[in-house]
Order: sequence, then C-alpha cells, then structure tokens
Amino acid sequence: MAKLVQESSKPKEAALNKEETIAEIRRLEASVTESRKHLNEILKIVEHAKSDRTEVAHAAIHSLHRIFAPYLDRGELTLVRKAASAATTADTSAFSPEEKVVQWLSDQYRKYMDLLVRSVTRKDRAFQVSVFRLFLQEVQKQTMSLSISKGEYQFCNRFFANLTRALVTSPEYSDELHNALANSYLNSYDDLRYHFLLNLANLLEKQRSTINSVPNGTLENADTTELDTTIANAFRMLQSIKAMPAPGTAITQFWSDHPETFQHASKAKKARTKRTAGTVAAAPTPLPAVLVAQEHRQVFDSAWVNFLALPLAPETHKQVLLTMHRHIMPHMHFPALLGDFLTRAYDQGGVLSILALNSLFTLITEHGLAYPDFYARLYRLMDRQVGHVKYRARFFRMASLFLSSTHLPAYLVAAFIKRMARLTLAAPPATAVFAIPWIYNLLKAHPSCMTLIHRETGPNTEGLRLRESADEVSQDRSSSATNDGAAVADWLASDPYDHTAQDPAESHAAESSLWEIHTLQSHFAHQVSVLARVFSERFTKPAYDLEDFLDHTYTTLFESEIDRPMKKAPALAPQITGHLFAEGDAFHDVWDLSL
Repeated sequence: MAKLVQESSKPKEAALNKEETIAEIRRLEASVTESRKHLNEILKIVEHAKSDRTEVAHAAIHSLHRIFAPYLDRGELTLVRKAASAATTADTSAFSPEEKVVQWLSDQYRKYMDLLVRSVTRKDRAFQVSVFRLFLQEVQKQTMSLSISKGEYQFCNRFFANLTRALVTSPEYSDELHNALANSYLNSYDDLRYHFLLNLANLLEKQRSTINSVPNGTLENADTTELDTTIANAFRMLQSIKAMPAPGTAITQFWSDHPETFQHASKAKKARTKRTAGTVAAAPTPLPAVLVAQEHRQVFDSAWVNFLALPLAPETHKQVLLTMHRHIMPHMHFPALLGDFLTRAYDQGGVLSILALNSLFTLITEHGLAYPDFYARLYRLMDRQVGHVKYRARFFRMASLFLSSTHLPAYLVAAFIKRMARLTLAAPPATAVFAIPWIYNLLKAHPSCMTLIHRETGPNTEGLRLRESADEVSQDRSSSATNDGAAVADWLASDPYDHTAQDPAESHAAESSLWEIHTLQSHFAHQVSVLARVFSERFTKPAYDLEDFLDHTYTTLFESEIDRPMKKAPALAPQITGHLFAEGDAFHDVWDLSL
C-alpha cells in the first residue's frame, strides 16, 4: 500500500483551462476509486475544491462526495474514534496499517466537511445552495453511520453545528440559501429543526455573554459588523420557522431514519444479551429528546430568549413585536419568558409600546403575567401623537379590547373616555371619526359613566352639560357665535378634569363632562359633526362596529365627501364682473371680460 502523505502542493490549475481542470479532477477520482494505492490523490482534489473558479470547485466537491460515500456506507469513517487522541502524537505504533488508513481518511473527511462549510458562504448563490444540500446529505449519512455504530440514535451535530455558525455569521447569506434552509429543511424535518434551534440558541447565548462582558460604553465604539450580521441572519431564520410539533403529538418527519429504528435494534440486542446471561430486564430506555415535542418547544424558547437579549436595531425590534403574538408565542413552551422583553418595550412609550400591546395582553390574560400598572401606562400612551402614528388602528383595536371588561372601575373608564374626547379637539378628522363611536361604545358598555354626558350638579353646570337635542344646538348657535372663545375658556377653567395627570385615578375625569363632544358638533368635517350629534339623541342605537371607522384617512374622508350626492347646488356669487380692475382704475378699460 502506498505511503499516505499529509500535505500536498497546490496544483497549478492556472496553466489549465476550466475543461482541462475538470477532466483532471475526474481522472484523479477514477484512480482513487480504482485502488487504495492512489488515496493520496484526494489531497489534489481537495486543493481543486478550494479554487476560485466555481465550476472547478463544484466538480471537485462532488468528486470528493463520491469518493467518501462508500466508506460512509460501510461505516469505516466512524470506527476509529479511539485513535483521535493518539493521532495528535507521534506514537502511532498501536494502530494496524488498516486502522492508519481509515484514520487518515477520517482526517481528510473532516477537512472536506470544513471545506463544505466555508464553501456555503461563497458569493455565488447557486453554488451556495448546491453545496448546502450536499452538506446535509453528508450529515444524513453520518447520522446513520453513528447511530448504527452506537446502537442508538446519534445525530451528527458536530458538523451541523459548524454549518449553523457559518450561516448565521455569513454576510453572504442569500435569499436563495435562506429559502432552501427554511422551506426545504427546517419546516419539513423535525430533527434538523431541533438541532438547528439548539445550535442557534448556544451560539446566541455566547454572543449574549460576550456583550455582557464588555464594559459599559465601549460597545458603541467597537466594530459591530459581525454582531449586526448575526442578528439580521438569526432573525430571518427564526422568523421563517412556521412548523412546530404540538404537545402530545407524534414526531415523524426525520431527515435520517426514525430514531425508534435504532432503538428497536438496540433493545433487541440487549434482550438477547440478557437472556444469555440470565439477568433481569432493566428499566425502559428514555426517549431521545428529538422525539419529545416539549423539548422542541424548549429549544425554540431558548433561541428566541437569547436573541431578544441582543441589542436589536429599531426596525428589527418593531418587526419582532409586530409578529410575536401570532408567530412566536403560539410555538413556545413557556411564553412567560417574554415578559421582561415586552414590559421593557411597553415602558419605552411611543410606537414600541403600541406594538407590544397584543403580546403583553396575551401574557396577562392567558399566561398569568402580573402587571399592576398596565392601565396607567396605557392611559399615558393616549397622547397627541397617537392619532398620527402608523399603527393607530392597531392601538385602538387593543384599547377597545382592554376596556371592554365590565369589571373595570368607573373612574378608570371615565378617564379613558375623557382623555380621548380631549384629544379629538386637536386630532385629525380621521381620528375624530373613530373616537366618537369608540366613546359611544364605552358609554353603552359602562352605564355608570353616563353622567359624563348629562351632569345635573357641579361647577358651571350650564357650561359643562351637553345640549339634550340637536334643535337646541341649532337655535343657540347664532346667539353664541361671538362668545365661542370666552365659552371655551370658561369650560376649561371650570372643568375638574386634569389632562396632565399621569394616573387615571388622579385625573378627576368622573367629576367632569364631555363638553368636547359638543364642540365636535361644529367640526369643519361633515362626517365628524354628524357623528358627534348622536350624543344629543337618546342612547337607543346599538354599539358601533369600530372596524368601519378604523381605516379612515384624510384621503378616504375627502373621497367620500366629494362622492356624496348634493341635495342642492352650493351657493355661489350670482354676479360676474366684466372687468379685472375697479372702475376709475387706469387699467379698467384695458380688458373687457363681458360676453
């Protein structure tokens, strides 16, 4: 048998064109396959696999795959694990020539797998996907070989962990590679998804520990390019996971053979051994973690919790909060782990608080999260900006849900009603169009707050109380037109409601009245003024469907107004002058526009 060498000079492929190099690779492969005397030719093929020319590297990598395949099928590359420690020393006399060959082949195979990991991060996208699929075929063969040699299920996570790390940290992680990973593997095979999440959780935990060890203030000045790449890639991967086993369901989709296949073989072997020795049967072997749905959800939890502990970019933070209640929490084993992340986002105020509402409400109502200041913080979110933010409709939907409980105290509901009524005075018409039905529904659901629209006692009762009929409003309009400014000043001065209070319990809203709604009855927008007059009628109308009002904007209000049929023509100037300038002006006679 020819002597095996450890190093080889790089072939001078520059002197050969692409076709000649590929032909050379095939010749080397044929010689290795023909006889073990030519195993050293593997080193030359490995060097070709490092080529910058994609076609050459592709041919060499697939050639190595075909060379190592028979050894993997026979399990020869996993039989000399005991030699791994001795291989690092000069003393190899304990090994037979055959063991030395297999050990050398195992070393070359590990180098080949490392080469595949590096090749997955090359810029050529088609090459990325091809090598990625080939790598998973190797993982499949290694898993089968390991499981057979051990007599029980053993996933080849040693190589798969290296692949996970390479994908997450690669700036060349392409859309094509991502689609192949998510659609063809993670959402199709339970064992690949489980070990991928396990590896990702460990990787993100190390990143988290590294960041926590950095002194305060130095992270901003450091180069965070790799960290930013890791966060972006990890978010795409985690967000793409849609299939998770439900608790109590059987896990059947495996990239390699089902683990029970190896378990049955192992049990049968042990049973034969015990019958021969006459021993008593031992306790049943526990199931591998990959067969337990709870274990899948726990690694999902760990991956997300470690990811959310990293310094997320504002846009990533928003995207996480947008999808958390639909695509993250349903797959988690213990969703309460998200409590710290959500409360921090809710405490920040602004858009992040609005986006955190859905998930936070789910934790409170379904998973027992205690948040005593929830309504106080929700009250503070209703500021002048809430009518202008992008997620306005989302916020009002959630606010309606939160205040729908009939067990809420009257002072709390009154504070929200009064707060919203005050905001409508300076809000866009689209917000006012929604706010009026929203207030109406709250008053219908909470009759104890009806004193807000008809208060018989209190300071300046006549100024604070709403008119009881639309006719009275129209009769008083002409007589009070010149005193509107003074009337508003009087109302504000005598209104006990404190709009600057941060706690609804200290706002004194229950002692006030909804004079703001009376003001909206004179709003310039026709839709607003018509809606506001519903408070001057009897409360016999059913509750509004808020979805009919949530999506209104300036554009929709304008279009509905111009499309509304006119009962009569608008009043216009009846006389049209025939001259541009007044009579007596020097230019009066220059232009004559009369017909």
